[in-house]
Amino acid sequence: GKYFYKPVMSKTPFDPEQRKQLETQLELFNTLLAGNNFVIGETLTLADLALLATISTIDVAQCLKDFNVNVRKYAHIQKWYENMRAVTPGFKENQEGCLEMKKFFEGQ
Repeated sequence: GKYFYKPVMSKTPFDPEQRKQLETQLELFNTLLAGNNFVIGETLTLADLALLATISTIDVAQCLKDFNVNVRKYAHIQKWYENMRAVTPGFKENQEGCLEMKKFFEGQ
């Protein structure tokens, strides 16, 4: 959240140290997902839904100048993200909101 929201809302530069922390967290999440379809156990949980919101936001933020965090480079996160698209009730509606957010970002 720190890396993303403050620069977007206050139009300040992205902090390289916070970017590094986000990348470390994404690497950890990617490792956690190795061999798993869900964050915890074999079914969709609240943990998946919470992280889906975060990953969706990071994914659409690629259009921001100097964002420089590419969630698509993490193979296990990508596999999980594709699975979430297929199994999450309301994903299509959420994705529509993300695309609206992307339009907002592109106007920045």
